[in-house]
Amino acid sequence: VCGPETRKTMSIEAMSAELKELDRQLGDLSKRQQELRQQIADARAEFKIGDRVTYEGAKHVWQITAIGPGYGSGVRYFGSKLKKDGTAGKSSYEICASSFTKLRLA
Repeated sequence: VCGPETRKTMSIEAMSAELKELDRQLGDLSKRQQELRQQIADARAEFKIGDRVTYEGAKHVWQITAIGPGYGSGVRYFGSKLKKDGTAGKSSYEICASSFTKLRLA
């Protein structure tokens, strides 16, 4: 990284090239950060994709379609609501159980 004195001697092209390289590195680091967050979420997940879950007081049963990193060290589940015939709906939603209830297998 260049300091104030180096900036005076670097050409605009050189500074632009360095900036482009730093942007690439940031992109790589961000991608790796997301990969690690997903791996941690997968390792902490109590349920797996395909599981059918519900929680106390829920009117629906969901089939888990995706698992993602949550806030802090949590895990977020996404799923399709099951129809009365037991088939999964087309749309996928975040399954939001309150902090007072816990997801469980249906």
